[in-house]
Amino acid sequence: MNGEYQENVDDLSLYDTIHMGFALSAIMVHGIGWIVSGTIQSKQPFFQYVYRKLSRYSVESMNIKQIRKLTGAKRPMPNAMIHLGSSSVFYSKVRRYGERIGSTRGYWVHEVEGRQPNDPVIVYFHGGGFYAPALAAHFDILLALAANLNVSIVFVDYSLVPHACYPQPIRDSAEIYAELEKMGCSNIILVGDSAGGNLCMALMNGIHYGFPESFRAPSLHVRPKAFLCVSPWLNLHATKTGSYVENNSKDLFSIEILNHWGSLYCSQPPDKETTWVSPATGSTDYWKPALPPGLIIYGPLEIMADEIKEFANRLEIPLFEEKGAPHDYILIDFQLRSTENKKLEQPAFKKMMQYLQSVL
Repeated sequence: MNGEYQENVDDLSLYDTIHMGFALSAIMVHGIGWIVSGTIQSKQPFFQYVYRKLSRYSVESMNIKQIRKLTGAKRPMPNAMIHLGSSSVFYSKVRRYGERIGSTRGYWVHEVEGRQPNDPVIVYFHGGGFYAPALAAHFDILLALAANLNVSIVFVDYSLVPHACYPQPIRDSAEIYAELEKMGCSNIILVGDSAGGNLCMALMNGIHYGFPESFRAPSLHVRPKAFLCVSPWLNLHATKTGSYVENNSKDLFSIEILNHWGSLYCSQPPDKETTWVSPATGSTDYWKPALPPGLIIYGPLEIMADEIKEFANRLEIPLFEEKGAPHDYILIDFQLRSTENKKLEQPAFKKMMQYLQSVL
């Protein structure tokens, strides 16, 4: 299955197809109401309000196979990368886009011409609840980083649930990292959003402490130079407290949906409480020696906001709060900005660029 989304083995049943048709029809009908109410309400920017309503209704009314169908999970790599990235205004500025790294599930977004072993390489882990593939927005952001920083970037096409659950995505990530080590890469920066941020933490965990034997993951030796996480998913067994309650109606999904996705990735309660699955459970003494310098970007309207802030503050990781943003808002906001200059001014992306420039 290497090189393709594991979900290629899935096809929608007749029931799923009919149900998805009804769900999409309902979204169109509800959309009119969201547009009207979004125009009247004043608590959130119009588009952010409509986007939140659309996202929430979609994840609550469709199953993961239906959502993957909508997001194009059946396209094999690198065809998916080319399909999703070729419309970006930054596409023409990169080199070796979509080329596979050895026999792993890693692909170049850009490799700097004449790259030397000690030149920086960004390794990127996309979000999507461990079940959804990368979106066009992910590649738009990565292409913009590559074009404007002229830095080599690797995209991690890790396996998705339900066909590949914990710890397979961690093993996929470790195999890509090991291949980069074999190539002599010694200056690596890890970047991830949402579930991808969770995988960033798992990889740094394994690099410092070694992976459990049951993971069947290669040993890694090169400590990352830095990391950057956007809205990292740090706890897969969350409880209804704090921002999980206060932001329940403000974010893109509910705690019930979040915990459902978490159970699809890791179904065993004891495993969910480990640092491999829920980094927030790790003590300060545990994580301090394992983490290089880093930055976390988040939105105050996320249901995970309190957990992200608590984790970052006790580990003294710098935080950037994107004002008024729900979970992982950079994705949709960046892609819908119409010009290159407007994209580069997106607040979270601008901070991402500044931070990466400081560590490259």
